[in-house]
Amino acid sequence: MSIQIGMKTSKVHGVSSAELANHWDGEAGALASPMMIIFIEMTCMSITDHLLDPDQITVGYRFNINHLAPT
Repeated sequence: MSIQIGMKTSKVHGVSSAELANHWDGEAGALASPMMIIFIEMTCMSITDHLLDPDQITVGYRFNINHLAPT
């Protein structure tokens, strides 16, 4: 199997206090946007990395995210 456009997976993540925006000088006691992006990257890697050769990696190069409400 190889990486295909449209591959899907899902993950559940429990938010820790270290991932809250107010831990990073933000105002909200909710998931910080940079932490959300890290989780997105990790989720993408979980569906693709086992399909790569040992000397290959995936690279995220663009994020177009609207984090519109506290989570």
